[in-house]
Amino acid sequence: MTFDPHSRFVAAGGADGVIRLWSVVATKREGQCKGQLRLAPKPTLLRGHRDWVRSVCFSPDGQFLASASDDGTVRLWTMSAEVLADVAQDESGMAQLLPPLVGHEGVVWDVDFDATGERLISAGADGTVRVWELRLEQLMAAGCGWLQDWLLDRPTLQQQICPRD
Repeated sequence: MTFDPHSRFVAAGGADGVIRLWSVVATKREGQCKGQLRLAPKPTLLRGHRDWVRSVCFSPDGQFLASASDDGTVRLWTMSAEVLADVAQDESGMAQLLPPLVGHEGVVWDVDFDATGERLISAGADGTVRVWELRLEQLMAAGCGWLQDWLLDRPTLQQQICPRD
């Protein structure tokens, strides 16, 4: 379970292969110096893994969420407000930016971004550690290509996340 860098979301993986993403709401009562945080009652569900999600982490800028799973994959999800609103509305859970990152043989225990957000590191039960090079422009182009059919029904969203030169 983890907060995004801006404390807007809390993400947690589960044994059912689903990532739950709660919005964080700050509340402050009269007479209190510090506010309290509470989670929205209904999380957005991110679906894609086929087995237990062992680890989740946000990129340093909060634009992406990475997940590691017993299904042997690492997945990258976009945290764009427009995409998340659309996912919550149609409950598809498909906010993935890329097809799964594969390379581990078996369970992937942990995943984390480097400080720049340009690399992702994962550790698996197979005894390997993998470094995934992420370049935002290439990543967005690949993600837009992969989501092309899904975005056809969402032209406004397509214009926002897949701008054309």
